[in-house]
Amino acid sequence: MQTLFSKSTSALYILNVYLQELKLIQQNLSEHMNPTDEDKYDLWSPVSKFCKPRKKWLLLSGLFVVLLATAIITPFAVLVWVPNSQRTTTTTTTTTTTTTATTSTTTSTSTTTTTTTSTTTTTTTTTPVNQTYICGDISPYTLWTLYSSNGITMTISTTTCHFNSTPLYFTSVSGTSTHWYLDGYNSIYGYSRTGFTIYAHSSIITNGSLLLNYSQSYQWNVNWIGYAY
Repeated sequence: MQTLFSKSTSALYILNVYLQELKLIQQNLSEHMNPTDEDKYDLWSPVSKFCKPRKKWLLLSGLFVVLLATAIITPFAVLVWVPNSQRTTTTTTTTTTTTTATTSTTTSTSTTTTTTTSTTTTTTTTTPVNQTYICGDISPYTLWTLYSSNGITMTISTTTCHFNSTPLYFTSVSGTSTHWYLDGYNSIYGYSRTGFTIYAHSSIITNGSLLLNYSQSYQWNVNWIGYAY
């Protein structure tokens, strides 16, 4: 730093001397351009003889020298006059210590198994189907009984047909003889899905006991049919 300061001082001193010389030359030129009577004897002095024909060149060269000196001296002058606090370079080394904390979290998973027992109850319901159901049979003559003094009766069971509803019953009588005497056997009484009752009499044989004997002797069986829908 002391060496730089010495060089800067020397450069400034040389520039100052040159500027003083340049000022003197300018003054001489001004006097020669506008001479007074007292100064006319100096017009052809050696300095005037040298400077007059070269005044423009000297001015330009002087300006160039001033600019060059300024360009050379300015960095040194700035360097010389920079405060010590600004010329001090402080290097700060920061050491960062990173501490990584690892937290282990243990998660307990509790699995609950729920067993659901489903009880399915199947109920079978027999729904009557709207379709025709026909069933029939022959009731034997032995089922005839005495009803009154002029009539006989028979109760017929239809449980073997398993009717779901009360059907329509139709009857006829068959035998070996004389059953054409009978009347009223096709009239149905007390009917249900499990049976019905019929009565018979005769306009020719008016005695009920005789009719009962004839039913047994001539095997007056009853043919019946049930029609359900």
